[in-house]
Amino acid sequence: RRWASGLIGLGLKAGEHVAIVMANYPEFPIMKLAIARAGCVSVPINYLLQYDEMRYVLEQSKSKTLIGMSQHRGRDYTSDFDRLRSSLPDLKHILVLPQNGSESAEFRSISDLACVASDAELLKREAKTSASSVSDIVYTSGTTGRPKGAMLTHDNILRAAFSSALTRSFEDGRRILFALPMYHVFGYVECWVAALFVGGSIIPQTIFDPTEMLGIAQKLDATDIVCVPMMTQALIEQARMRRFHSETLLSVFNSGGVNLPSVWADIRDVLGAKEIHTAYGMAETTASVMCTWTEDDA
Repeated sequence: RRWASGLIGLGLKAGEHVAIVMANYPEFPIMKLAIARAGCVSVPINYLLQYDEMRYVLEQSKSKTLIGMSQHRGRDYTSDFDRLRSSLPDLKHILVLPQNGSESAEFRSISDLACVASDAELLKREAKTSASSVSDIVYTSGTTGRPKGAMLTHDNILRAAFSSALTRSFEDGRRILFALPMYHVFGYVECWVAALFVGGSIIPQTIFDPTEMLGIAQKLDATDIVCVPMMTQALIEQARMRRFHSETLLSVFNSGGVNLPSVWADIRDVLGAKEIHTAYGMAETTASVMCTWTEDDA
């Protein structure tokens, strides 16, 4: 609520588009909630896009504000943000997440939002929130042309996430471990928002490292691991080498690509999952449109 009030204090009007360029840091889901509470629309951007691709999405989505990370995996994002500021006159504000204990000298910090709060206006916007309002514009991968922005409502997001939790038989407090980026509906809806319905937790990774991920699964008692096939196969190979065992791992959700025929048996025998799910979906349909039931025989 403090960040939402700060966004309003910056001058953001209800319905304005706010782009996010950020990996799976804790600030990502908090900022997503703040944007929604302020009555604005999130435009999560693939942080692997290069400058020209990023500029296209910002311009095409008519984003007025950009919230990003200063660096990630050796890439300096502030230099791109500086060029974007110069080339996109409609881009009013750029806020940057402080990293490595230092703040950017060129851009305002996310922490500055606490200094420009507008609580009275926030209360008004909260009272007017509609489930049918657009909450997100999620861009497709653009494999058959330019990426296209799928306009998703609050109702779309919540119904899809609830359906995922229901179909996958979530228990109370489910702990979901994943390295899927939350700018995409798989990590966003099927992992983060779905966990909210059962008072669950997410264990998001900023990079995929199969050895580290298996260690985290054991250390933090993950009950669910969500992956695309490439990740699942890498986890299986590492688990086989280190004789992985977890007392808490209940489920593996493996979807989003082509699988080796042996993967389903390996998920049970090597990873030790008791439940397996796979699904089909896309950004335009707010994540999965069909998913296997928990009782299905993999």
